[in-house]
Order: sequence, then C-alpha cells, then structure tokens
Amino acid sequence: MIDIDACLALLEPDSPVSRAIPAYEVRNGQREMTSAVAQAMNSCRFALIEAGTGIGKSFAYLIPVILWAREHPDAHVVISTATINLQDQLYTKDIPFLIEHVDPFASCALLMGRNNYLCLNRLAEETAGNPLLIEEESSEIGRIHRWAKITRTGMRTELAENPSAGVWASVCSDADFCLGQKCFFRRECFIMNARRKAQESQIIVVNHHVLFSDIAGKYEADSYDEAAILPPFTMLICDEAHKLEAAALSYFSNQTSRSGILRTLGALSSGGRRREQGILPVLRPHSSDPAAFDGFSALSKKLAQALQGVEDAASLLAGSQRTLWIPWDLGAPSAGLTDACKEAAEILDAMDRCLRRIWESVEEQDAMRYPLKLLSGYMRKLSGHRAVCMEFQRISQRTDQVFSLERRQVHREDGVILHMTPLSIAPTMQDALYAHVDTFVATSATLTVGGAFSYWKRQLGLDSIGTEVIERLIPSPFDFKRQVMVAVPSDAPGVENPGPYTAYLKEAVFDLVSLVEGRTLVLCTSFQMIRELYEMLSGPFERIGIKTLVQLPGSDRGRLLREFKQNGPSVLFAAESFWEGVDIPGDALSQIIITRLPFQVPTEPLVLARKRKIQEEGGNHFLQLALPYAAMRLKQGFGRLMRREQDFGVVCILDNRILTKHYGKVLLRSLPETHTYTGSAQHLAEAVERFVYAQR
Repeated sequence: MIDIDACLALLEPDSPVSRAIPAYEVRNGQREMTSAVAQAMNSCRFALIEAGTGIGKSFAYLIPVILWAREHPDAHVVISTATINLQDQLYTKDIPFLIEHVDPFASCALLMGRNNYLCLNRLAEETAGNPLLIEEESSEIGRIHRWAKITRTGMRTELAENPSAGVWASVCSDADFCLGQKCFFRRECFIMNARRKAQESQIIVVNHHVLFSDIAGKYEADSYDEAAILPPFTMLICDEAHKLEAAALSYFSNQTSRSGILRTLGALSSGGRRREQGILPVLRPHSSDPAAFDGFSALSKKLAQALQGVEDAASLLAGSQRTLWIPWDLGAPSAGLTDACKEAAEILDAMDRCLRRIWESVEEQDAMRYPLKLLSGYMRKLSGHRAVCMEFQRISQRTDQVFSLERRQVHREDGVILHMTPLSIAPTMQDALYAHVDTFVATSATLTVGGAFSYWKRQLGLDSIGTEVIERLIPSPFDFKRQVMVAVPSDAPGVENPGPYTAYLKEAVFDLVSLVEGRTLVLCTSFQMIRELYEMLSGPFERIGIKTLVQLPGSDRGRLLREFKQNGPSVLFAAESFWEGVDIPGDALSQIIITRLPFQVPTEPLVLARKRKIQEEGGNHFLQLALPYAAMRLKQGFGRLMRREQDFGVVCILDNRILTKHYGKVLLRSLPETHTYTGSAQHLAEAVERFVYAQR
C-alpha cells in the first residue's frame, strides 16, 4: 500500500522535491490528481483523470509510482505516452529528478519501437564490400557508420541529421530480419540491450505503439507471465491518453497493395538472368532443388497478373473517389474485387510453399544464415499480404471490420491500397489489456465532453468492464477568464456557402493576423483549405513583414515549429497534427484562428461504417460520435494557446455554427470559461485588438 499522505507531503513547500524547484508553488489540482492515482494503485482499480494544462500531471502520477516501486522492488509499472517529446521529458528530466529526491534506489528504462534502433548486422551487410560508401563524407550510410562507433543507445533520435526514410529502413532493427542469439553482434545489439534494461527496471517508459505491440504479442501467444517486448506488468499509466484509440486502431489495422507486394518480390529476386539481384540468387548456388527457384519465377509472373486484376477491380469499384468504404452487404458490385483477391491469395499460398521448399533445400545453412533470415522475413511479409487478401474474400462475414479502398501514390506509382480496420477497438482493449492489469490510469487534458467521460469510455470499452472506474475532472489553474478571449463572428457567411465563406476567411484572417503582428496559428480541417488560404495570403503577409509558414502533406512538423518560434513575426497555416501536442509558450503565439469546426470527414470509411452501425442499433450517430469528437478536437485546438501561467491571447472561431446551431452550446461548454466576443464580423478585429493590447 502507498501512503497517500506521504505522496502529498512531497508536494508541500518544505519537501525535498519542492525545495529543489525554484519559486515552487503548491497546486491543489496536482494534489487531487496525486491522491486519485495513489487511490487507484492501492485499490487495484482503473482511473480516468482529465487534468488541464498547468496541473503538473507527470509529477502527480510519478510520485505515487516511485513510492509504489519502493514497496514492490521486483515488479514493473509501465508508463506510455503518445509523443517522443513527452517520453524524453519523462525519461531525461522528470523521473531522474524525482528518483534523486524521493528514492535514489528506484530504476527506470526507456524503450522505443524496434525500428528506432540501429541494427549493427544490417549496417554491416549494407556496407560490406563498399568502403567508398563508408568514407564518403556526404553519404548518409557513411554518417550512420561513423555514428555507430560512438553511440551508446543506437537510437535514431541521437543522429544530428535525420537520415532519409529509405536509408534508415535499410539499417534499422526489424523483427523479420533479426538473427537473435545467432547474430554476430548480439552482445552489442541496441534493441536487445534496451529490452534487457527494461527487464531489470521498475519503471518503463514506452510509447503507445510499443505498448500495443507488446499487448498483441502476449494476447496472440496467450502468455502474460513471460516477456514479449515488455516484461510482465499489472500496472499501466497512459499519459496523452486521448491518443490511445487512434494508436490501437492503427496497430490492429492491416493493408495490402500491388506495389507493396511487388516490392517484396523484388527484394527476393529481380532483374534478368545475367544480372539477377535479391535474396534468391544468393541462395540458388547453395540449393539442391533448382526447380523450386524456377517454380518461384513462374509464380511471380502469375502473381503479377493477379495483382493487376486486384488493382483493376479495386479501381473500378472506387471510381473517382479517393477513399471508398465497402459495406458488408454490398454484394455483387464487390464480387470482382473479392474474386481477384481470392486468386491472389491462392497464388501467394502456393508461393509460400515454394519458398519453404527453397529454404529446406539450402545446404551449408550456417554460411547462409543471414540470407535465410532475410528469406524468412520476406516470407512473413508475403504471409501478411495473403492474410489481407483472404479477409477481403469474406467481407460480408466480418462485420467487426471496416474494409476500404484508398487511391494513393506509393513510391511514385499511383495505386489502390486495400485497408481493413477494426470497427471498434473496445473488444480488443477488454480482452487483451483490461483483463490482465490490476491498475490502469489514463490521463490527458482532453478526455471529457461536456464534463462527462462517457464518450471516451465507450470508445475504449471502459463502459462495460464490470467495475467502477475512478473519474476526476481537474480544471487548469490558469485564469482563462482574464487571460483568454474566445471571439466568434455572429453574422459571418456560413460554411455551407463556400464562395462567400472563403472570401470572408481571406479578409478576416489577414486583418486578425496583421493586428497582432503575426504570432498566429491558423488551424484548418483540410489541406485544401490550407492551400487556398496560403495561396491567397502568403504574398500580402510577406509584404508587411510577416513570415508565412504552411503545413502540407509530408511537412516536417518539428522544423515548422522551430521556425515559427524563432523567426520573428510569423503565421502558420496547419491541419490535423497541429490541433494537439504542440507547445508554443510565450510571445511566439498570441492568437489561434479556427477556420472551421473540427467535425470528422463524413466520407471517411470508418466514420461511415460506425454511422451505419449506430443507426442499425437505433442510436444517433451525430450525438454519439460526431459531436463528441468535434468537442474534443475543439478543446485540443483551444489548448494550444495557454501553455504557461503568464500566457494570454485570443481564440477566434470563424465558423458561426457554434452560435447558430443547437449543438453549439455543447461545444462551448467543453471549453474553459473565458472572456467572449460574439458580435458582428465587422467589429471582430476591433474587439480582438482591444483585448490583446489590454493584456500587454
């Protein structure tokens, strides 16, 4: 049992913790959260805690965790986050500080996803026989090779310059190509050493992807008493928990495409007879079954034709749409695709048998250890593609999955990707996670809608676990009513009239950004809107000395943030990822402009499938999913403004549906109480100017 009074005593002004922090102030919200976390741990219960900005969430859960570790030296507690920034803050700052001042005997480890670590064996294979590649100053592989000699962790984040995705993919750790204990570099292996340290530590910091990778491995093996990626644990704390559903859905989704399968085939064997490349030409001289290689070549040609059939059928079904949901009862229109997938799956199955023949025929297996490992890795990748093709044959039977098509350029080729995504992640969370932990604490600044946790609980399956969940809604200590104004033009053109609405946006954004001399984050709900505004306004802004930054698909978010913070008066047009997890304290940001209420894209396959499911059950999709989602996203966007106690500014919502529609009150109730302006569009800029300059 943790002594709750001892936890709270560490937050008092005369404690070892507080004496080490300059200008320390007691925060009642932090004390309330600390008590709730300790209570959950003592009673082996689940807890949901929404804690606003400025509460000090990390200390609030870390203090009970460290005291719990003192009482249970041989057990593990896992702390999972959504972002690398928070991982780094916890592992390099908060946890070492608290260990020093609370319990110097506590131990902690950081474990990232496997592909964040360098594989020394793959690096050696990549550079074998090519010394010029290593010595060339500008070579990315050369830089990695030199760094490999001095790095202690082998983590990609240590590299001064981020390598290109393709180069890193060729040398990073990959389970499909890992030789394990047979690897020459097993003693120096970065990922194995990181996992070994995790095994030996009481507190393990991971991200949500690593968490779900571990959960999936243990669930599939039905073994929770042995290590998969993480050692056995019964206590889990998830920070940035609002990202859990998206992380879980992403992890348990699958996809296949013609180009993806062909790339794997090319890695196995490519080129003509005189210049064959890939794994199979290396293995062929060591095989006693040359017919198997000829069989693979014949199957590759058949598969290429079958995959073209899948591509043609998918393109025909999708028509001109970028994405298409395939309903469970679509029937005849999807028959061409299901038949093509069946043919591809049968050939992939035959190919698997052929590759197994090749494996078994290779003599001198010790000498061919690495090529054989590569072969098995590519066989697993093909097996994954085959599994998706097989599932697409029985769309009508898998009502728990969402099947969809997406037109996208993949490796410079236009193609159609076949996706399958769980309709709901709740059953998986219940069976694979909740049933196997004693304590689960989820915290974030955005978990409630209208003051209730019901939406988040339903999405994550916490509404039907059979036990009471501790719930705490702890508001931010910041004085929003004095320091923040929410401004909404009551008579602006409606979003349903694109022409007048876009013309109004252009004028309003220019006026609002100009009067605060940049310092503005313009949050959009689509890249199309970003492009339109950027094209209309970048020139006028540049002429008055305001630097214009824009997020487009593939943009480096970190670079954009650095430029926004450091380059003087700036405006940043951004979407999706900038609605959350962005920390811009101080003078760099005085204004957020929300161009449109952040409802989900109504044509996205998962949205359409969930809408239909709710309607079939007699529910209301808008009230149960669309509105709660928009409320949480709006709250996340709002939260980018106030990051420190002394911050101030304006949030302008240029979508007047928040005033004119019945659901607007729900959205506004999800925001903190602020100063407000809800007058005419004509006087909006004047109201913003008065408020901002009164603060200064």
